[in-house]
Amino acid sequence: MQVFERFNRAAEIRHNIKLKLYCEKVWYQFFRYPIDAIPKYSGDAAAEIKAFMLQGVWYEVFDFVEFNLAKFSANNGWQGFVKSINRALEEERSAYRVVGGMVTLLRDVEETAEIKQAIDNDGPFAASSAHLKASLALYSKRPDPDYRNAIKEAISAVESACAIISGSNKDTLGQTLKKIDGLHPAMRDSFQKLYGYTSDGSGIRHAMLEEAEISNAEARFMIVACSAFVNYLIDSTKSKIA
Repeated sequence: MQVFERFNRAAEIRHNIKLKLYCEKVWYQFFRYPIDAIPKYSGDAAAEIKAFMLQGVWYEVFDFVEFNLAKFSANNGWQGFVKSINRALEEERSAYRVVGGMVTLLRDVEETAEIKQAIDNDGPFAASSAHLKASLALYSKRPDPDYRNAIKEAISAVESACAIISGSNKDTLGQTLKKIDGLHPAMRDSFQKLYGYTSDGSGIRHAMLEEAEISNAEARFMIVACSAFVNYLIDSTKSKIA
């Protein structure tokens, strides 16, 4: 019995230490409060964190979710954590989902999967992945999303992938598309036209990007389309990139 009690006591102490360290991180790194202002008892600090979650402004709550995702990313249970959050968002009929460690305005399963696949690309396509992560971050910026620059980053992801596959980082996207062997002509033409919708040879300065307002629908379409095209490029030329 004494051994059992000691085991429970040791587990309780470990739990309290973890709770204390977590509350201190939230208090100092997220709330940006003075660390000496944290409640003496971890339970009281945890209660204040819970109150923030229940009563905070919606976008601040999502910021807190992202903070926890970033802190939890090194843990083996990260994917389970993400699934739990997305399940809760789905049950609450929220339009938001966690994609790439960010809470973003995407609830379509296919769109989410396409973007996640493109973001998860590493190795030679790490730069393309970085552009898409930046695009998603700008698109998900709260409370004022930056759709214009989100589109620019999404296009840059395609440019980066094409440059890697074609072996040329000096040409325009249209020129690199022509150098990619095995790319279906219809696919090449369709994306050249889509690229023309947002840019020209002098850079991204099309009238669409100079409009006062760019809609969520336009930005989401471009992010999803660019993600899907990056995935297509990588899959269709996989044997040529080692």
